[in-house]
Amino acid sequence: MVIEQVLDTRPTPIRVPTSFLIQLASLALTCNYFQFQTQFFQQIKGTAMGATMAPSLACLYVAAFEEHHIYKSEWWPLIFKWWRYIDDVLLIWIGTDAQFFGFLDWLNQCNPNLQFNHYIHHSQVDFLDITVMYQNQKFTTSLFRKSTDRNTLLAFDSFHPHHLKTNIPTGQFLRLRRLCSSTTEYITQAQNMIVRFQERGYPYKILKRAYKRALYVRDFLFLKSTHQQDPTVNCILPFSTSSKTISALIRKHWAALALDKFFRSLRFMYRRGRNLRDILVHTVGHPADMTYEGGHRPCGRCSVCQHTNTLTQFAHPHSGCLYKLSGTSDCNTRGVVYVITCPCQLLYVGKTQRSIKTCIIEHRSSINISKENAPLVSHWIEKSHTTADLQFFVLEVVLPPARGGDYSLILLRHEQRWIFRLNTIIPHGLNSEIEWNHFL
Repeated sequence: MVIEQVLDTRPTPIRVPTSFLIQLASLALTCNYFQFQTQFFQQIKGTAMGATMAPSLACLYVAAFEEHHIYKSEWWPLIFKWWRYIDDVLLIWIGTDAQFFGFLDWLNQCNPNLQFNHYIHHSQVDFLDITVMYQNQKFTTSLFRKSTDRNTLLAFDSFHPHHLKTNIPTGQFLRLRRLCSSTTEYITQAQNMIVRFQERGYPYKILKRAYKRALYVRDFLFLKSTHQQDPTVNCILPFSTSSKTISALIRKHWAALALDKFFRSLRFMYRRGRNLRDILVHTVGHPADMTYEGGHRPCGRCSVCQHTNTLTQFAHPHSGCLYKLSGTSDCNTRGVVYVITCPCQLLYVGKTQRSIKTCIIEHRSSINISKENAPLVSHWIEKSHTTADLQFFVLEVVLPPARGGDYSLILLRHEQRWIFRLNTIIPHGLNSEIEWNHFL
C-alpha cells in the first residue's frame, strides 16, 4: 500500500505507529457511504469525491506510479520536462508524434486504475488555468478560461464582510499577474477581468487600485514566503447583522483580557452564517408517514396523563409570545424537549432520550421525597406545591440523525436553545443556567 510505503520513510523516533495510521486510513477509505431515500450504499471502489484525504492519496498514488513506471521506462529520455499537479500532467516531448502515441498506449496498459487522456499541440497547450505558448524559441504564459465558464465572481451587493469583497479583486489581479509572463498580456487580460468584476457590481475605484497593485510585482510573487509565528488571537464569529456590534463589544473590554500574556493582539475573522439554503434544504428528508402538525396529548393509559397539558401551541406566561409545538407526542414519546409549568407561572425546560413519562415520574418522585437536586424541586418545596400542581407538555420532538451522530448532544443543544428563547433562567424561570460550552 502506497501510504504504508511513505509512512515507513519517516525519520525516527516515530511518535505514532505506522500500523495505527494505516488502520485509520483504511477506515477513511473503505467506510464511505451515502443515503438515497431510505437505503444506504457503500462505495467499494475508488475514493469518495470531496473526501479530505482524497487529494493526498491521489498525489501519493500517482507519485508511486511515476517511480515504478515512468522514470525507469525506455520512454523517459524522450521526455524533456514532466510537471504534475495531483493527477494532471504537463510534459514536453522531444520525440516524434508516432513515438508519443506509442508512449500513451504503453502508459494506459501499466495500471488499469490509471487511464490517461491527452491533448497535444506543437505551439500552445492549456493546463489547469494557464495557457503555455512556445513562440520564437521562447515559452510564454497567459490565463486560460474555458468557453463554458460563467461569471461566478461574488456579487458586490452580497451579504459578506466589506473587507472580503474589496480584497477579492486584489487576489484575482495578483493571480492574473502571476500567470501572465509579459506585462502586455497582463494588461490585455486585466481589461477582460475588469469587465467581469463590473458585471458583478464592483466599483471601478477598487478595481483600478487592485490592477495597479499587481502590475509591477510579478517577480515578488514567486519568492518563497517566510512564515513566522503570529501572536495574534483570531476571534472567529459567524457573520451576521450583529457582527459589528459583537466585535465592538469585545474590543471595548479587550484590555481586561490583554492582562494575560497569551492575549497580545486581536483579529476578527468571520465564517459564513446560515443562509436560506441551509434552512430550507436538507440532504436527508423526513419519513413520508411522519406527522409534523404538532401537538401534545395524553396517551390515556398511564398515571402521568393527569399531569399532561393537551396543546398544539402555547403562550408564554410572561411575554405572551405564541409558540407552535413541533411534532406529535404523547406520554410515550422519546427524544423530546419538554416544559414543566407550576402555579406560579414559572417554566422549567428539560430534555430526555427516554420516554417523557419516565422523566416526569422521576420529577414527581424527587418532589415527594424532597430531593433538592435541582431548582425545580427546591421551588416546589419552598412554595409548598404538590405533585398534583405539576403540569407538563412536549415542546419539541427531536428526531435522531439518520446518518448517526451524538444524539445526546443534539438534544442538549435543542434544550439550551429553548432555555434561552423562553428565558427560563432563575429568577425568570426554574432552570439554573445555560451551558454554552456545548455549542463550542
